[in-house]
Amino acid sequence: MALPQLILCIALLSCSHGATIINNITPTTGSTAGGTRVTIYGEEFSQDQFNYDVPSRGNIVYLSSDRNLLRCDVITYLSNTKKIVCDTRPSPSSEVYKLILFVDGVRISENSGAYCGSQCNYQYSESVSPTITAILPKSGLPGTIITVKGRIFTNSVNSIQELENDATDVKEIVRYGTAMNSETSTEGYIKCKLSTTIIGKYKF
Repeated sequence: MALPQLILCIALLSCSHGATIINNITPTTGSTAGGTRVTIYGEEFSQDQFNYDVPSRGNIVYLSSDRNLLRCDVITYLSNTKKIVCDTRPSPSSEVYKLILFVDGVRISENSGAYCGSQCNYQYSESVSPTITAILPKSGLPGTIITVKGRIFTNSVNSIQELENDATDVKEIVRYGTAMNSETSTEGYIKCKLSTTIIGKYKF
């Protein structure tokens, strides 16, 4: 292969990435507090999910607005060549963010026909952010089961942590049940029990 042709070939390879296509993302709305698990569906995403040696390898996801650029942390063990799963980071405000995707160091261009455009925008919103409206009882002996009432937006509830006033001592509490007020309600409760036997004042 002649040198000019070789240089052109290398240039083309560096500016494109196979036939990567982004079809859609779900959900398209999440809490301003972050922690929403987003799934990006498409074709020909990176086959190298674990990019320890070469940071540019794998899939890297950002959410971009007029004022902010936020990383969406990819969950490598849930991702493959047809989907990318990532957890959002907190946003300082309710805004619409555009999806930015790098596959093995190459940004997937909006002009390449491989991008789903406004269908892949992500909305940070206070209206879907979890809130706590009540904690019952207000006090009790170690091992007391606590009921936390509020607005819940999740399909899974993992272990919860409590912080002491100085936020340096973390106490794990064990979940005892979660339920919504009705099938269509976003209001519900979580029941949990503090594992510590140390008497003191704690806050969620």
